Amino acid sequence: MDTLGAIVGPATAFAMLPWVGHHYPTLFALMVIPGLLAGG
Repeated sequence: MDTLGAIVGPATAFAMLPWVGHHYPTLFALMVIPGLLAGG
């Protein structure tokens, strides 16, 4: 599962870049949500 997360996480972030207009702070803020859900 660790390897899967290492692949899916960056791939998801890369896919979302155009959606957030290449605004990295917004992207990082959105990526906090699944991180918190996974850690719980």
